[in-house]
Amino acid sequence: MAAKVLARLLVALGMGCMLLPIFVPAQGRLPDAVPHDKSLVVFIQGKEYIYGGLYQGTTMLVGADKNSWGYALLTPGKHRIWGCGPEREMDFVAGATHYIYCELLMSTLPEEEASAFLAELPGPTSGKPVKKPDRAYEFSAKWAQRFEWQAAPEVASAPQPQIVEGSVRVPAGTPVDFELAEMVTSAHSPLGGQVWLRVAEDSVADGHMWLPAGSVARGVLPQVKRRSGPAIGSFELVVPSVDVGGVRVPLVGQFFSAARHRAKAAKTAMLLGGPLAVLMVGGNNAFELPGTRVRLWTRENIWIPRVSATAASEAAAPLQPTTLPARSPTQIKFSPQGDAVPVAIAFEIDGSVAVTEAVLAAVGGKVLPEQPKATQIAQRPTGSVATFDGWSVLRFTGVSPEPIRVRLKGSLADGRSFVAEASVTAAP
Repeated sequence: MAAKVLARLLVALGMGCMLLPIFVPAQGRLPDAVPHDKSLVVFIQGKEYIYGGLYQGTTMLVGADKNSWGYALLTPGKHRIWGCGPEREMDFVAGATHYIYCELLMSTLPEEEASAFLAELPGPTSGKPVKKPDRAYEFSAKWAQRFEWQAAPEVASAPQPQIVEGSVRVPAGTPVDFELAEMVTSAHSPLGGQVWLRVAEDSVADGHMWLPAGSVARGVLPQVKRRSGPAIGSFELVVPSVDVGGVRVPLVGQFFSAARHRAKAAKTAMLLGGPLAVLMVGGNNAFELPGTRVRLWTRENIWIPRVSATAASEAAAPLQPTTLPARSPTQIKFSPQGDAVPVAIAFEIDGSVAVTEAVLAAVGGKVLPEQPKATQIAQRPTGSVATFDGWSVLRFTGVSPEPIRVRLKGSLADGRSFVAEASVTAAP
């Protein structure tokens, strides 16, 4: 084994390869710290084993045996990688850890979910490079032709203001933890479509908060592949930037999701999220529910006006109490793995004055960054019925066997505004 590793190293050096991964012995744990000039890439290999790792050109960057995991320290920057689906571009960030799950196609995992896999599966292992990587690379290029791609928007570097008192210096590579504000599926989310995200936790630099939790950002889907026959669905999400106090902060990183068929994922899902999380296992369409964590990083050094605690608390202020009762009369049947979606979802709003306009304003106590408007409002003796397009509601509620609290707001016939609260149950 040592002779093979040495031979591989000599060949790579002879080619002037700067991306040769640093494989490590099987210790069953990750490094305690990531060097500032490297990216730690953790590769989790499922039961559907194809090439055993990620490659750039004909060089394996990181690999793992079937149903195990491995890792490598790689040179940061943009890389054209293949081996788990078609060739695509991915950014590796200096000093950061990237968790990649591979089973036919690639998914990036939040740290919590990845940690559950690492605890369950043996590793690290290094995988076995394909015998003819040039032919495999050629096949990967042909495979990529089956996917629709749309160029992700690029954000110019932010103009740097003069350093003034009260500003916070945010270094390049500062992590920003987002969560999806809506459900994304390969069946219903369009190629090039926009996706809303929220900042999940206050972002701090040099001991000062510069981006409060609850701030919103818009991502885009440069790749969406709907399931077709035996081919599974997938999508890619990028978030070009986030606006902070009038300053546009460029971000780096991608989020990949593919339909998963995992040998041990059902047990892992139960540990992470109970019975509902098992929905994430199997099926042919890729999907991610509201609340899914997405970690990105700042692309460059930037100065940001310091955010006051008062402004942050106002941004995250809870909604006011409801003024009208409302309800959804029926349970909504929907599976994010499938192709069908309810045509309409209706809410009954009690009151003696007719409702003239209604929007879905919040889900789970969080204000929606985009508020769907009712497509039809009908009057009844006890109140009004506001009907919404089915997907416009489900994209924000997601699915759950437990009731999901939603808030409606709008206008009444006498000119007053109203707020109404209801619960919906959406599950397969």
